[in-house]
Amino acid sequence: MAGESGFSLVAVTPTDITSKWVGEAADNVSALFETARAHQPCLVLLDELDAIAPNRSETGTSSQRQMTNQLLIELQAIEGTDVVVVGTTNRLDEIDPAIRRSGRFDDRIEVPPPDAAARRAILEVQLNGRPTTANLDLAPTVEATAGYASSDLELVATLAARHAMVADREVDSDALAAAVAETSSSIGEWLPQYPSRLDATDGAVRVVQPPGVNLSAAELVDVDVERRFADVPGRTAQKTTIDERILDPIRNVESHRSVGVSGVDGALLYGPPRNDASHLARAVAGELSIPLVPLTPQTIGGHPSASQTTIAEETLAIARANTPCVLFIETIDRLTPSGIGATQGASFTDLVAGLLTEAATSDAIIIATAETPSAVAEPVRNADCFDERIAIPLPGVSTRERLLRESIDDRLVPPEFDWERAAAVVEGLGTAAIRTVGEAAARTTQQNGERLTVDTVATAAEKHRDDADSSPRYIE
Repeated sequence: MAGESGFSLVAVTPTDITSKWVGEAADNVSALFETARAHQPCLVLLDELDAIAPNRSETGTSSQRQMTNQLLIELQAIEGTDVVVVGTTNRLDEIDPAIRRSGRFDDRIEVPPPDAAARRAILEVQLNGRPTTANLDLAPTVEATAGYASSDLELVATLAARHAMVADREVDSDALAAAVAETSSSIGEWLPQYPSRLDATDGAVRVVQPPGVNLSAAELVDVDVERRFADVPGRTAQKTTIDERILDPIRNVESHRSVGVSGVDGALLYGPPRNDASHLARAVAGELSIPLVPLTPQTIGGHPSASQTTIAEETLAIARANTPCVLFIETIDRLTPSGIGATQGASFTDLVAGLLTEAATSDAIIIATAETPSAVAEPVRNADCFDERIAIPLPGVSTRERLLRESIDDRLVPPEFDWERAAAVVEGLGTAAIRTVGEAAARTTQQNGERLTVDTVATAAEKHRDDADSSPRYIE
């Protein structure tokens, strides 16, 4: 990265910074960034960031905590300079949450084990300059080294060259096979996270089953969300708001960052039940062409509290393992309700709040629905991922008319039918209720052998006036 950008490079490891003496590690961090600022433009590489900035809430020395505090200060101080900081880790969860938070390391890039195409390219580079047989077929070696790290492949090439040298011949398939037989993957403990991605060369989305998770990721993750905004009738204002406040910042990260606008972790869509919020949430995944991972009361309800906790933890673990994705939490006010009558304990609410914070540090976009923000428990409601709150009110007149048109067969409708009046008689009803009214009016019309009238629609609508989603405070 430094070479491609023409930046100076300052690379450090934990042994370069850490110290058993109180205060010395923090001084080393300060000196590191002073050097970087003196050699701008400069890229600072913090190798094994989890050891340089460990979680301060865990057991640690005073020196380690001071080191993390100083790193936070330095990351803040380089804003507006030509110093870029890149950290590497294989233990993201062990890095202090304040370091992981947006504004410090904004971009998170997963580097999985090399797939088939990458393994072939690595072997070609490592064998370049070594004597090899003409038209050497690397396919068997590429297949046999699935799950190998880049360093493992380098070792395979080196051992193959040694075998060839001892036999006084060029590197051939036999030498490579012998080298593979002497080696194994050095990252075996990590491979369960990438069970089907190692050879994902066809561009298809692969579902990852995280290690230690009993929930089936393959059954939970929807990798091909077909719903789009066009599939949700009307809602022009809400679609525009979601596009401007959620989709555009995700699609155009750099342009927003250039004007000081940070990225989006998610949003809370609120309004009466069965009123398009869930459809719009799913459409976000469809519009972004990324998988959707649902967490609903149905998947959690009916289980003992211990099981509920496990389901929530495992669902969010699956979401983190399959990013980028939309983590869709339906009716979060039922999962973590506020006030008296809450069905979940405070410990479950705190757990969900913590899990949301962790999920937001990955590439998961968290979209939740609720009747009102105040109905959600405060620790969850105040999570950073819900800074964006978008009202989904009862449908306006144009949406009501479109819903009725879609619910009633054109053959039942006379040319003179007044759709505007029909839309007026269903004012105050939610999306699902309007569809039900339209279908009921159509059935009555067909059973009576008549043509549709506004009175028929009005009669059907009266049966739904006591629905919970008829509150006037939500009307557009």
